[in-house]
Amino acid sequence: MAGNSGLPSKQMKIWISNKRAQLKKQMIREENAMLRLENARLREENHEMGLVERRKVCGLCVLKAENARLKAELERLEAIAAMRRNKANPKEELGSSSSAFQTPAASSPTGSQPDSGAYVPNEEPPSM
Repeated sequence: MAGNSGLPSKQMKIWISNKRAQLKKQMIREENAMLRLENARLREENHEMGLVERRKVCGLCVLKAENARLKAELERLEAIAAMRRNKANPKEELGSSSSAFQTPAASSPTGSQPDSGAYVPNEEPPSM
C-alpha cells in the first residue's frame, strides 16, 4: 500500500493507526449517544412505573378508607338528626320527662325505632 500511495511505509502505518483511532472514537461516540437515549428512555419508564406503583392501593386500604368515610358521614347525619329532634321538641333538650309519657303507638313493633323508618341512635352524638 505504501508503494501505491508514494508514502514511506512508516508514515503509512501512522496514517492507518490514526484512521483506526478516529473510527474507534466515532464508533464510541455513536454508541454513547445511543446509550444516552436508551438511558433516558429507561429513566422515563422507571419514573412512570414508580408513579403507577405509588398510585396502587391495596384492597384492604380501600375498604378501610371507605369505612372511615362512611363512619364520618353517619356521625354527621346523626348530629343533624339530633339537632332537628332538639329543635322540634325543645323540652327534651332541657331534660324534661315528657319522653316518659310516650305512647307505644309512637314506636315500631320492636320498640327500638320510630315508625318513620329513620335510624335513631341510642346515644346522642357530641354537640357541635
